[in-house]
Amino acid sequence: MLRNGSPEQTPTPASEFGASTGAARARVRWAVALRYAAGGTWTVRPVPQSEGVLLLLRHTPHVWAESPRLVGVVEQAMAGAACWVGERGEVEAAAEAILALVGKAAD
Repeated sequence: MLRNGSPEQTPTPASEFGASTGAARARVRWAVALRYAAGGTWTVRPVPQSEGVLLLLRHTPHVWAESPRLVGVVEQAMAGAACWVGERGEVEAAAEAILALVGKAAD
């Protein structure tokens, strides 16, 4: 879903942009939460799944009052996922570093 950046988020499903979407649940294998820093460098550290769940919930576009089951859904989706947090610089270098990171985790 696309977030609009305002406190009153109105989620827009990817299907409204012509993207293909699935109906079945997908297993989350990796979660990477990165802050952008101009001139920053790739700095990540692994975190427990519990922290990954909290990060995902903090950044979800759903309104809590309308989605009380969201916590359980996110916990299920994140079961078994490897999670990292950190900082990144420019997107090109970050994309390469993410691919390398999940490649190592997949081994």
